[in-house]
Amino acid sequence: MGDFSTMSLPTVPMPNDLHWDPDKGYGSDFRSNEVPDRWNTPQRLVDYHGAQAKNLTMIVLMREPLSRTQSEWYHTRARENCAGCMAGNTFKDALAFNIRLLEQHNVSDWFWKNLYARQLEGYLNYFNASQFIIIPFKRYAFLDTFNVSKVLVERLGLDISPWDRARHSNYHYEKPPLDSELPVSAIERQDYQRLMAPENARLVRLLTGAHLNGMELLGFSGSPGDEQAVQTWLESSW
Repeated sequence: MGDFSTMSLPTVPMPNDLHWDPDKGYGSDFRSNEVPDRWNTPQRLVDYHGAQAKNLTMIVLMREPLSRTQSEWYHTRARENCAGCMAGNTFKDALAFNIRLLEQHNVSDWFWKNLYARQLEGYLNYFNASQFIIIPFKRYAFLDTFNVSKVLVERLGLDISPWDRARHSNYHYEKPPLDSELPVSAIERQDYQRLMAPENARLVRLLTGAHLNGMELLGFSGSPGDEQAVQTWLESSW
């Protein structure tokens, strides 16, 4: 049994220091079918699987947040199903709008998906760290597909062979390179990195501690408990 939903990780309770934006968040009029106050996927998994929940394996494919943000903007622009993305007619304008929201501790449906530490914290309230495999996106997609898939095949006991190329059927030909569309010197990018710096540091601390408790950081070869080594591992391949 496997679930490959892109919304499994984000559907956890909102932490107390953040709030859904009333216009751009889940639960807004734009997304009236969503009821985020009831979100708690890890609890639902425990309720469903019972005693067997301890045997589940959680695999998290983790992409660098700004790259993920740009990708989703282009993915949803024709579908118009992301309120935060639709806050601007260009990626840069939408990013600037969402930055202003986050400065007020308000989160859109678009930006919430970038706060990986908050989401993992929701899961670690219910599952052991040893049940998780964290895979930086580029390590799987480009750098080491074969060995990543080999680990997954062995860990899950699958009767298939590892593969050497990641399948990708979600191209956006109109999406320019991130550094071209939003140079490192751009004010919007600098503001975004400033706001995300504490969230990314929170993530590194969480991964470092969880690794000591059995979480698998795929491809990590540094010393257990070394936050700088974990940060280098993550930033070099996500």
